[in-house]
Amino acid sequence: MTAVTGRVAAAERGETRIADRVVAKIAAQAAKEAVEEPPADGASPRATVTVHRDAARVRVSLELGYPSDIGSQCGAVRRRVAQRVKALAGMEVPEVAVQVERLHPAGANAAHGGIRMTEPGEPTGSTRRMPTVEQSDDAHTPAPDRPADAREPVPTLEQGDGRAGRFWSARRVPAALLALVLLGAAGLLLYDIAAVRADHPAMQWRRSLADGLAEQRLDDTPVLVGAGVAAAIGLWLILLALTPGLRDLLPMRRDRADIRAGLDRTAAALVLRDRAVEVSGVQSVRVRMGRRKAKVRALSHFRALDDVRTDLDAVLEEAVRELGLARPPALSVQVHRPAKKG
Repeated sequence: MTAVTGRVAAAERGETRIADRVVAKIAAQAAKEAVEEPPADGASPRATVTVHRDAARVRVSLELGYPSDIGSQCGAVRRRVAQRVKALAGMEVPEVAVQVERLHPAGANAAHGGIRMTEPGEPTGSTRRMPTVEQSDDAHTPAPDRPADAREPVPTLEQGDGRAGRFWSARRVPAALLALVLLGAAGLLLYDIAAVRADHPAMQWRRSLADGLAEQRLDDTPVLVGAGVAAAIGLWLILLALTPGLRDLLPMRRDRADIRAGLDRTAAALVLRDRAVEVSGVQSVRVRMGRRKAKVRALSHFRALDDVRTDLDAVLEEAVRELGLARPPALSVQVHRPAKKG
């Protein structure tokens, strides 16, 4: 008995599709597994995925404890996500962007002054840079389960040229809305044209629109209002196309061509606030972190205000430098006395 040729085997027929939300679930779980010590009151990692053929680009948002080796943990998350997505979904992961949305101070460590992150051989008190978004993959990067002394040292702030542009948003919502509107308008117009070609009368809305446009004057109020709305929508779409978006993500200095890093503005403000409250005489601090300026408002209940402001300037300038931002923001520090009660 001979086999029939020309017939595709059952195992080779059909197509397997994995939904984006399934890949995102795998990535979120992998990120959760990769974090060494997740904060007790922190939210679980979240992931969004863009799948194109057999490749998935992943963006992970998570919260970490503070202080901690943010660079090492983000690298472990990136490697774990890439491994698990490839193993479970069979997809290559050319890009994993890790965004740290919040830092949770550890109660025990914060009470004793925290844990400083130092390089081997560095003087005590030096702090590593903290990359929070990583892209691409590096074949020479050691696995997360290797001992700490076998890993490559974290680059110092003086390395790299520091040139890094802003991160660009995908603009999915405006693009989707515009596509839906244009699709509906094109489909309606195409249907009406086909009906006219089939010797059917044109739709009432098109006849009314043609008659109205023929009778309306260009300086009539409805025409001017419609033109203004259309111009405003066009300018809005042009603005979305020309601006990067993602204003909450501050680009960090680049020391490698295949790695980009960014720091969330909320996390940067938290770091500056924690450094400011360590200054003697500071009772409370509020920090507003912008892309170009960091505004610090402190209340001092003892010591001279000029002395407190001088110490704050020195401490915060060093803290901003240690953030490793590509464009360090200017500092605006104000110190006041607390309001008197009664």
